[in-house]
Amino acid sequence: MRSPKLSSTTAGLIIGGLILGLSQGGVIYMIKRLSSEVAEMKVQKSALDYSNEQKALKLESLKRAEAELSGLAAKPFKDGVDFYASINSILSQSGLDKPLVLPASVDQGAVSAKVTVTGGYESLLITLGNMRRYPKAIRVDSLSIDAASDDKVKISMSVSGLMEVTSGDK
Repeated sequence: MRSPKLSSTTAGLIIGGLILGLSQGGVIYMIKRLSSEVAEMKVQKSALDYSNEQKALKLESLKRAEAELSGLAAKPFKDGVDFYASINSILSQSGLDKPLVLPASVDQGAVSAKVTVTGGYESLLITLGNMRRYPKAIRVDSLSIDAASDDKVKISMSVSGLMEVTSGDK
């Protein structure tokens, strides 16, 4: 048996075909790798777009809140007497019986009181609403409600307010 001999042309074509096949394989490999990188970048872009959208919504909400709150300013009370008189005034307007306002403390820039009243639950809600809408800063530090009778409740709360600081208080 004779072994077939390859001509140089045939050998060149076979080697050329192998080189072409290898180069096509390399190109296909690079295309697949690049397409997976592109897909990963698209996912990252979507995540960044979502994050930026959420930040824009938060910024818009903060700007709206700032616009709403810009007109509000907590005005301080002139002194403790002004604070206690204001609390008594709010309590008497709300239909609560027997308001008792006991001074608790007067510190630099703050004043507080212990308040005990009796009245209906609706009156309590009106009182808290009036405190919230009062033009000076009143904060309810603690609140407890106990039954006083069938239709009345006893309300005990600690309230505080901001007080003007004069040069002598510093």
